[in-house]
Amino acid sequence: MKKLVFAMLAAIALFGCKKEEEALPEEAVLNDGYVYPPIYTTAVYVALAEKPDMRRVILIGESAHNVSNAFHNAGVRAETQLSGKYDAAFVTCEGMSKESYSKMMSLLTENGIAVWLMDVSALRMGEFKEMIEAFDSAEAHLWMIGEKTWALVGRKSPKQIKLSAIMEAFTRESAVEDIVKAKLDHLSSLFASYVGVKEDVLPAFAESDKKALVRCEYFLPREIPKISWIAGDVDEDILKTTMDEIRSMQVIRRLIVEGAMEATKGDEDAAIEKLSRAALRNPNDPMLLERLDRLDRNASGFLAVQKVLMAMKCYETIITIQPKDVRAITNFAMCLKTIGKTDLAEEVLKRAKELSAK
Repeated sequence: MKKLVFAMLAAIALFGCKKEEEALPEEAVLNDGYVYPPIYTTAVYVALAEKPDMRRVILIGESAHNVSNAFHNAGVRAETQLSGKYDAAFVTCEGMSKESYSKMMSLLTENGIAVWLMDVSALRMGEFKEMIEAFDSAEAHLWMIGEKTWALVGRKSPKQIKLSAIMEAFTRESAVEDIVKAKLDHLSSLFASYVGVKEDVLPAFAESDKKALVRCEYFLPREIPKISWIAGDVDEDILKTTMDEIRSMQVIRRLIVEGAMEATKGDEDAAIEKLSRAALRNPNDPMLLERLDRLDRNASGFLAVQKVLMAMKCYETIITIQPKDVRAITNFAMCLKTIGKTDLAEEVLKRAKELSAK
C-alpha cells in the first residue's frame, strides 16, 4: 500500500501542486460546532463509570439532548424537566460560575454526580481557571474525551467506585450497539481519556498566560495518574490486567497529544509518525478517531469545491495512520480516477477489496 501512496505523491508533484501539498489538510475544518458523534457516547460512559448505579439524570444545555439516547439505552432515565432529586446532572453550558455550580449540585441526591461537558476550543486559560475553580466539588475529575471536548465530573463527597460495577455498566445488552459504534471495545479505551483529579491540573495555571487558548498538553501530566477512586473488588488477576491495560492506553493517549502538538507546529511528518504508532497500539482511542474523522470531513469539503488533490492528501494521511481503513482507501481510489490515474485507481481498489474480504 505504501508504494501506491508514494506513487500518488509523485503524480501530484508532476501536476505542479506543491503549494497545496504543503498545507496541512486539517486546516480546512471550520469551527462549525460539529462534534464527532461517538464523543457524546463516550461522555455518557464517563458518567456511568463515575456513577454506575445511576437511574435518573437531568440534562441541561442546548447540546445535552445528544446524550439522551445513549443514557436511555444504558437503562438511565434522561429528563429535561425538573422533578425531585437526580443521580446525575449532565450539563453542556458554555461557562461555569459558583452560582450555577451550586444550583446544579442542589438537584442531586447525596451520592449524585455533576457532569460538565465543555467545549474548550475558544476558551482562554484565565477564563478556564475561574470556571474550574467555581466547580467546587469535594472531589472532581477531569476527562479529555476529544481534543476540544472535555468533561469535569464532581460529587459532594469523595467515594470509592467498585470496578465490578463499572464493568457491569459496559455489559448491558441494550447498550451494546452504542458501545460498538463508539468503539469502546474495552474499559481501558474509556479510561484513555482520564486526566486526574482537579488538584492535579490546577498547577497548569500557575505560569500560564491568561489569554492563551486552552490546550491538551497544558493539563495532561507526563506521569500516568493514579485512579485511587476505583475500588478493586474483582479477582486480583482481573484487576491487574485491567489496570495494566488502562496504563497502556494512557501512554498511547500521550503519544496522540504529542502528534497533535507536532501538527500544530506544522511538522506533518512527525505528527503522522506519532499518530501511526498510536493507531497500531490503540486504533480506537476517541481522540485519535476524532482526528481521523476530521480528516475525512475535510476531504468531503475539498471534494465539494472540486479540490481533488487536497482531498487525496486527507485520504492519504488517513491511510498512512490506519493502513486498513477500507473507506479511505476506496475514496482515495475514486480521487485517482477523477484525476485520470485509472490504472493506479484499479490497483488501490483491488487492495480495498482484499481488506473487505478479510
